[in-house]
Amino acid sequence: MNLLVEFLPAKHLYITTEDGELDREPLALMLKKAVEARREQRAAHLRRLGDTALYVSGFFPGSTGRLVDVDYYMAMGSQAYDSLSEMYAREPVAMMYRELSHKFDQCVHLIGEISDDAIASSDQGLIQVYARYLRTGSPRLRGVLIERGIPMMGKPSGPVS
Repeated sequence: MNLLVEFLPAKHLYITTEDGELDREPLALMLKKAVEARREQRAAHLRRLGDTALYVSGFFPGSTGRLVDVDYYMAMGSQAYDSLSEMYAREPVAMMYRELSHKFDQCVHLIGEISDDAIASSDQGLIQVYARYLRTGSPRLRGVLIERGIPMMGKPSGPVS
């Protein structure tokens, strides 16, 4: 999946601010750029928005910010892919974008599984997975922990997802 490789360099996920710091560009600003762009550039902006939302939702669902949650990222990403499917309605690629839009949550879940398995491969990562499990009560995270030999007793304090 090119998406996973494409975001390895920080420059694809972050922008450089005026003071030279790296920061994640808000999805709303990505959408603004897409709306204001000419058709040729609009597709690139929408794809970046959709890909960013998918990547962040799957790999870093707890890092979406204080003002928005992962559901916002998922809605924005799904809508970006839907807009791309409409832009390319007469081309074969439209079907791929339509499917990404309609199955966005499933794609996020799959990327999340990949992320959790990768993180849980180290002791420090396993602690992160356990902390996330305690916050969310995720049955998937519980399964990752059990698979790694962590005994699970009682119920987590967080909401069950």
